[in-house]
Amino acid sequence: MDKERLNNLGQYWLGEEIYQGLRRFFQHIWEETGENDYCIFLARRCYNLHELFLSTFGKKDYSRGKYALSNNAILLKGRELAFQYFINNKLPSIMIVDDVLIHGRSLTFFLYRLEQKIRSELIVLGASQEQLSRLYLALVHAVKIRVYFENSDKILLNEVYRGRMESSKCVTRQTSMSLS
Repeated sequence: MDKERLNNLGQYWLGEEIYQGLRRFFQHIWEETGENDYCIFLARRCYNLHELFLSTFGKKDYSRGKYALSNNAILLKGRELAFQYFINNKLPSIMIVDDVLIHGRSLTFFLYRLEQKIRSELIVLGASQEQLSRLYLALVHAVKIRVYFENSDKILLNEVYRGRMESSKCVTRQTSMSLS
């Protein structure tokens, strides 16, 4: 899609402020991606927005290879993540991206599933009890969470993970629901 057409459609559907904000948000994500081993898009809509903005405004040298994965795709790499932790006692860096965080249930469930997948693969690899007991903290230290809109009401996300999260805008639940 060409820039002019995307700009017109985006401004029509989302309004100028939200459209430009999302555009800046994804550009910041692309800049930060090089610092991470994986970039996970939490929702299919967020992944599609990323691909749309990237195809129109992204840098040609941005390598999407292992970076741009959906939350379901990274679970398929559970064995790879577990092996890296098993060998290095450290998980690769993971940036989790979401466009709208309303209550945090999806993010919390995803983090739980990711930890359980890595744990089950570690057991198969013969990991020590010490490695298994440190997995939660290793995951916390490996994860960065980036959100465009965050609900200003209570978020159902573990406080430790909240400390790993940055959001561009804090909005009311009603606003976040309407944007979702």
